[in-house]
Amino acid sequence: MKRSLFALGLVSICIAVLLVMTSVSLPAAGKPPANPQATVTFLNGPGDNIQSDGKPYVGGVGGVVAEMQGGTTILLNVATTSGKNRRYIWYHYPAGTEVPTECDPNPPMGPVTAANGLYFGGFMSIKSLGAMQIGEVRAVRLHIGGPDDQFLWLSPYNVATGQCSGVVAAFRGDQWHWQVATSAARLTLPGGYHGIAADGTMADAELHWVLPSEIAQLGSSFFKGNYRMPLGATVYCPTCPAPAPCPGWTTGTPCAIPKN
Repeated sequence: MKRSLFALGLVSICIAVLLVMTSVSLPAAGKPPANPQATVTFLNGPGDNIQSDGKPYVGGVGGVVAEMQGGTTILLNVATTSGKNRRYIWYHYPAGTEVPTECDPNPPMGPVTAANGLYFGGFMSIKSLGAMQIGEVRAVRLHIGGPDDQFLWLSPYNVATGQCSGVVAAFRGDQWHWQVATSAARLTLPGGYHGIAADGTMADAELHWVLPSEIAQLGSSFFKGNYRMPLGATVYCPTCPAPAPCPGWTTGTPCAIPKN
């Protein structure tokens, strides 16, 4: 009888332990993987009105945000830095850099920089890069600025909305490297690249064939005029994924890609 009670007790204890184990909640899923980290390096060429503070911007180092977001956009943000790690993006648009266009505000606002013509901005966003094919040249959008204002390369098709601007040229050399510039002549293109037509135009995200341009619009909340703002940069993203296939792009038929 005692043995039976002892055996029954062991069974009851085992069942109780199992019930406790099965009632314990599993740990919550961890945070999703971080966005692929990038390094953005400005070319700081002669005459560039937008330049770095002299060093590459490395994502995750010293508070710098440089990463691919949404699988397509490279975001650089240095407003997240502070103290001895404070970083800047430098841009310069004194009198004389204004460009008359059919979108000029009335009356023209003219340059709105500080007296020395310098402004230290906080971020840059380059659109569509992650969707580009390897070896492809495309015209893409670019936003750059800080807490006070932005320069935007949106599209030469925005005339109807009163916002004239160009787009910039981008080249994806391999899965992890891009070049971006306001002129296709500044891209270092190897043999076998695709995407530039005989007249120098290239497809934008919506498959309009356009010329890249140094001309940006000033103003994010409202249009303040057009300025010639040459720049060049490279992007390195060692964990960025390969693009989705685009049938026929190597024969001159690019695919539409996200523009933002």
